[in-house]
Amino acid sequence: MERIPSLFDPLPLVSEPAVLANPGNALPITVRTAAEQWAYALRLQRAEPRTDLFRAVLIRVTASVNSGTIGIGCLNLGETAFIDEMFVNASTAPTTVEIVVANAADAGPLIVRNASAHGAAEATLLDVECFAFDHSAQGVRSPALSDPRPCARWSRYYGTYGDTPLEKLRVQTYTSLTEPQIVRWADDVSVRILPDDQLSRALFVSDTYEPNTLCVIRELLTQGSTFIDVGANMGVISLVASKWVGPSGRVYSLEPSTREYENLRHNVESNPALSVKPFRLAAASSGGHATLRVAAASHAGLNTLGNAFPYEGVETERLETIETITLDDFVAREAIHGIAAMKIDVEGAEAAVLQGAHNVLRDHRPAIVFEVFSRSLAANGSTCEALDRLFYDARYRLYSIDEETARLVPLDALAIIDEQNAVALPVERCR
Repeated sequence: MERIPSLFDPLPLVSEPAVLANPGNALPITVRTAAEQWAYALRLQRAEPRTDLFRAVLIRVTASVNSGTIGIGCLNLGETAFIDEMFVNASTAPTTVEIVVANAADAGPLIVRNASAHGAAEATLLDVECFAFDHSAQGVRSPALSDPRPCARWSRYYGTYGDTPLEKLRVQTYTSLTEPQIVRWADDVSVRILPDDQLSRALFVSDTYEPNTLCVIRELLTQGSTFIDVGANMGVISLVASKWVGPSGRVYSLEPSTREYENLRHNVESNPALSVKPFRLAAASSGGHATLRVAAASHAGLNTLGNAFPYEGVETERLETIETITLDDFVAREAIHGIAAMKIDVEGAEAAVLQGAHNVLRDHRPAIVFEVFSRSLAANGSTCEALDRLFYDARYRLYSIDEETARLVPLDALAIIDEQNAVALPVERCR
């Protein structure tokens, strides 16, 4: 990174009623904040904005916190919101944090405030440096999307927080999107990223999608394998699986929602070298039609056949009549042979999918990766125990996915885990 002149005036301003512990005209400077949480204590005003500086900037701040917790962040020019903020707890040694601003022209003042809920904080601001942040939030992504690495707590990326400076840059870049963007990875897989979409944001910021699950699926597939993606959404897992099964393999993707199916179809058509066949269908316990509860676009991955969404704050955009088919009928209709693995993510309708897959489970014996969420199951009239029985009767054994290593861990009952993915293997394939 290239060091650049500071974006801020060198003389700090102390906010009332913060108290200076050692008054001075420049850094280092020590303040004791007001007792109220989030009270501003100190600011470095934005220097005269440079009209030629439209680039990402990393602001490196070093502070020593003697007591409490402080927030160090950069406001936007209008001072209506923090572009980025880090929190620092009391420590015996100085702490350096890195604040990211995607466009330096948007940066307002640098703020130090009290982040403690239990009274005042005392801190010394030691140094502030600014650097041109040359990493791009766009461009070809590496490593390849089809080269997943285990990642503990990956689900945090469904939120709006980034851990690293690059992730923060991507969060800010994604937030500014108003139109779909195409992102391509080093393996030539490309995905259309949609604005204000939880799944798109997680993929854009983290550079991967549910990597522990992808690690498991990769081990289950080889060149020439057949994979069925039940509840494919925009098709990220389908596209990656197609890289693993190769030109001689086949991926069948089922997605019932009109909106998500169109995104799936677009991603499939944008990757013509991959052998993915999309179908606007819902796998169920019987063929016919059903009512799909379609979530608002920002939560497009949560569409459900259940009577309610299991998450608070998720609104119904519409109710949509969809076509259903049993997996047994689908496999027979498409003349599918030798299914190596299936992924089932149908927001609580997993039991219904299995009930319509008696022949598939008996004759093909695929490995199955599926979601376990008790509230989703309840909204569909099912339970973890009902799933246990279906797998037991089909002579499958259950496994959880280790958060740190993505290895399979034997599981006695699905009720032990919740809001996680699990794996079912035919007993003859168990190690």
